[in-house]
Amino acid sequence: MKELIVQSSKDIESLKEHLKSSPAFIKFFSPYCGYCHMMQPEWIKMKNTLKNNYNDNLIVVDIPPEFMNELDVEINGFPTMVAMGPQHYKHHFQGNRSSEDFVNFLSSIGYTKREKKVKSKKTTRSRKTSKSSKASKASKKTTRSKKACKSSKKTTRSKSASKKTIRKN
Repeated sequence: MKELIVQSSKDIESLKEHLKSSPAFIKFFSPYCGYCHMMQPEWIKMKNTLKNNYNDNLIVVDIPPEFMNELDVEINGFPTMVAMGPQHYKHHFQGNRSSEDFVNFLSSIGYTKREKKVKSKKTTRSRKTSKSSKASKASKKTTRSKKACKSSKKTTRSKSASKKTIRKN
């Protein structure tokens, strides 16, 4: 995987040359866009995943607003992610903005080929931990609600009993 941050028209020309024979995943962004800033850590994580686990000639490109009209792509807002291929295919990304979804998107359209597995034991453990902690929290809630229910029954019984004694007098 190669990486390109477009900073001049020469970069656009080299991208167009690359697109003649190889695919690219392009992010159109604005430095003033809050969504672009929020997505940036996931974009970097996706780049690292592609570098470490995939062996292909995909290029990942960041294009700022001043160069967005250089390619024939419809952009309605920022960030816009588009996968482009050698036959001028354009696939607009419309999923969640997470590194996993980016990689899955590229795999689903055939732009990446997995070299080795991505899963690690750490993620599996954290999922198990979160499931068990959710289960323990749920059991604590049910225990609390049962106790609260019992105590409310006791108070209603004692109130009704005191009402009966008042009425008799």
